Amino acid sequence: MSTTTPSPLFTGKHVIIRPLSPTDAPLYHRWLQNPAFLAYKPYLKRLCPTSAKLLTHLTLQAQVNPRAEIEGLVIPQKTQAPIGIIGLAAIWYTRYLGSDSRWVRP
Repeated sequence: MSTTTPSPLFTGKHVIIRPLSPTDAPLYHRWLQNPAFLAYKPYLKRLCPTSAKLLTHLTLQAQVNPRAEIEGLVIPQKTQAPIGIIGLAAIWYTRYLGSDSRWVRP
């Protein structure tokens, strides 16, 4: 497993959003212990009670193609310390036409 940091999904004036990686499991697990964070994915604390289980979960999620959801770590430019997670659901996957890279939108 690679320990390199994934390339950012978005780099803005104030924040960077980069994909969650299996190496983020200890941080993510620590956040799961916080009741305020549990509103994001309440089932995940029961599904992954340890950092090792969360590592396995994140590794499997990274292998799913196409991804059902892309999760990004939110990192302020000033501190470079992660402050949260954002999830983007695969809203348009069912409308993808294939190899010609076109998307059908209503």
